[in-house]
Amino acid sequence: MATSLAKATAAPIHITLGKKEYRVSPLRDADYGEYEVWVQDRFVSVAKRTTKDLEPEERDSILKDAVSKAGAMTISSPEALRLMGSVEGAAMLMYLSIRRRHPDITYDEMVKLLTDPENLEYAMEKYDTLMGPEKTPKKGGLRKKRVKKRVPTRRQTRR
Repeated sequence: MATSLAKATAAPIHITLGKKEYRVSPLRDADYGEYEVWVQDRFVSVAKRTTKDLEPEERDSILKDAVSKAGAMTISSPEALRLMGSVEGAAMLMYLSIRRRHPDITYDEMVKLLTDPENLEYAMEKYDTLMGPEKTPKKGGLRKKRVKKRVPTRRQTRR
């Protein structure tokens, strides 16, 4: 799998959101861990919010199940991947990538910036360039590896 130069060197890329330019750095392991915790917390908070009007016994059972499921969620779980496609998930990933070089930015500010569809599309395109594998060039695409034909030696042809 090919890796972008920015990702290989951990070099930030520059993006402009609103009227400000930001330097976006590749995510580190700790950032991925923080994203996992954020996904888990969101899952449990949704369970709490949707069960507040239930009987205590039923609510406790559902919350216990939600906490158990949340504990098993990882960065590659379907729930985490689905959230990456939402404005909130994209904002969290972008926030985690930007805050290293811009400690004054908040998650809420990033959500506001990315609720503009043009900003969201632009930011995700740049983010994919930073974090994703290099795209196969359109011209030519992937090429088959050439295999040299082996010419049998004299000894092999006598058998």
